Amino acid sequence: MTVVQFNGHEYPIRKVQMPFGERVISVTDLNDALMNADGSYFSNEARFVDESIFFFLEKENFDLSENKVKEIILESI
Repeated sequence: MTVVQFNGHEYPIRKVQMPFGERVISVTDLNDALMNADGSYFSNEARFVDESIFFFLEKENFDLSENKVKEIILESI
């Protein structure tokens, strides 16, 4: 499994082939770690990580098939 490390924790990432090109996705836990309670970035590193992730999925959906993940993403954007 591919991971990104942030603030001492590892979070899974994966690439998904979307109709408009390959995109990197991760889990909402990472998104939560990147942001302060007021919605600002935790740090400059957090901004960099966030800008490299196209979409954040709930953990229970992260390991679904690529087609199901694409469906979830397309319904959400």
